[in-house]
Amino acid sequence: MATTPVLTFQSNTSPYSQLNSITYQETIGLTTYNFVIAGNKSDHYLFRVYNNWALATGIANALNVYLTTYDGVGVASHTASTIPVSGEWVHLYEDGYGENSIQPGIFSAAAGSDTAVGGSGNIYTIQVGSDGSSAAVINAGTNNNGLGFAEITSYVSVPSNAPQESISFAISCQYEWTS
Repeated sequence: MATTPVLTFQSNTSPYSQLNSITYQETIGLTTYNFVIAGNKSDHYLFRVYNNWALATGIANALNVYLTTYDGVGVASHTASTIPVSGEWVHLYEDGYGENSIQPGIFSAAAGSDTAVGGSGNIYTIQVGSDGSSAAVINAGTNNNGLGFAEITSYVSVPSNAPQESISFAISCQYEWTS
């Protein structure tokens, strides 16, 4: 009997470190800034959503996987009232997937649809499963003791009337599973 999937956000480059936060930046000419100017788009930020990075045995596959943004974590984990969330500033799309019995997995390219996300009404559903299927799945390898991942490209598109301030929000990954 498989146990709950163990999804983690990891860097898309070696050593594939676990991500705790993302700072969206904008590059103008040869200079990269730790902010995005109103009316502009940030640089693209790529990350991977892994199931079973630790290669544990008996981990279930994550089914019907989707990503969105919410105001934060804890109490704010299902509210969408801050302007980057309710205004759908964050854009997500899948650009790769993979599975394997060893880390980091074998990468295959994918071409997901650029989608503005925010709250439960505006979500990005995984378009190519970690196994290359059209199902929105991130498997725990081929026999529930490996790993699978979806590689996601993200960026923010800040409207021209946006306030000049630092705003935090959370990217959330939701899924179903069966034992």
